This record gives sequence, structure tokens and C-alpha cells, in this order.
Amino acid sequence: MYRSGELVGRVVRLSGDVAADGKKAATARDALAVERLLRDFLSWQPTLPTDCNGKIDLKAFAALLAPLCRMLRDDVTEALKDEKSPLVQLAKDWRQLLFPDAPDEQFADAYAQTVTFALLLGRSEGKFAPVVPEVYEFEVSGLKVVQSWLKYRMRKGAGKKSSPLDDIRSQRWTSQFTTEFLELLWVLEATVEGYPEQKRLLESVVQGECFRSDELPSVPDEMRKPPGDRGNQFELDY
Repeated sequence: MYRSGELVGRVVRLSGDVAADGKKAATARDALAVERLLRDFLSWQPTLPTDCNGKIDLKAFAALLAPLCRMLRDDVTEALKDEKSPLVQLAKDWRQLLFPDAPDEQFADAYAQTVTFALLLGRSEGKFAPVVPEVYEFEVSGLKVVQSWLKYRMRKGAGKKSSPLDDIRSQRWTSQFTTEFLELLWVLEATVEGYPEQKRLLESVVQGECFRSDELPSVPDEMRKPPGDRGNQFELDY
């Protein structure tokens, strides 16, 4: 068994040839060796490299992630060649929301790095990081988007209950949750990143030539009524 490209423990070999000897190829000692190997493989827990202060060693962490990212990147690149792959649509959404001109290679690299990093931290600490405060506190009309999304997917859940069906919810964090949450963070990160440019454009508009209120036509009283009470419609004469 290999970890990080290095052999861990001994190579386990059966005493006989499975093709020729069948079940007799494995002795009781062979079975125990295979069991220990599988237990070791399945019980592995990620260990984040830390420095003398107990903080994550970023250089060592990057070296740990690199081979995992390369493997996933190559798999994603290959999957994008299949038009039926869900990753093809994901790549289209990613370009539409974030990087319109990005080629498949850039998407595969970004996807691999993000997913590998998030899954490793989620496996070891149950956390997604780093998430800047501007993204975590992002709100629309008082609704904090990230916090609301998380609350509705926690074990106890959020929101009003109108029937016993509301008690039916996922009992574990699924891979689909991970994908959806990462996509949400990507969109919000791109939104927040665009704020300085939006501010610059707004200031440019305000400082430019603008209409005065007295230059706009007045609104007739009939047009101020709700649509159902207007009766016959007519055009405004500009």
C-alpha cells in the first residue's frame, strides 16, 4: 500500500495462484495479512502538517495536496471529453458565472484544487476554509445566504414545520452537499470580488451628466393606480 507515493508496510502476496489454486491460494496467514492491510487502508485519517506553533504548515500542506490534485485534474480533463458527463454542464455554469474564456484545462485544475482542499479539510475537521467574512456575512434583503443555506441542511434543520414530512431530512453530509456548497461559495466570491468595479462604475455614472427630476415627465394620477383599477390604458406623451 502506498501513501503520498511511498510504500507503507510490507507488500502482501498470497501463497498460491488464485487462477490455478482457487481459494486454496490463500492460507490463514495470508488472510490475516490481507485483513490488516484493508483495515489499515480503510481506517486512514488525514493528518494536516503543522508547524511548531500548531498552525497548518502551508508549504507542506501544498506538497501533500499536489499529487491528489494532479490525479483528480487528469480525471476531470478526461471526463470533459464525454458530452454526457455532469462535469460538462458544471464547467459551462462555472464559465458563465466566473471565467467566460477559461479552457477545459483551467476548469479541471481549479475544480481539482478546490474539491481536494475542501474534502480534506472536511474529512479532518468538518470545515470549509478559507471563507472570507464578506462571503460568510453576504446577505440579500436581510437573508444571510451562506448561513441560511447551512441551517437548512443541518441535522435539526431550520424553517417552519407544517407536517411530519418536514422531519424527513438527510442524516449525513453528502457529496452533493459539498458540490452545491462549493458552487455557492464560488458565486459569492465572484460577486464580492466584483464590488470594487461596480462601485467605480456607479461613481462614474453619478459624476457624469444626469437627468434632473424636473426634466422627466410627470406621472398622471391614473397611472399611479394599481393595474386592475386603471381602466383603459394609454400611452405617455414624452
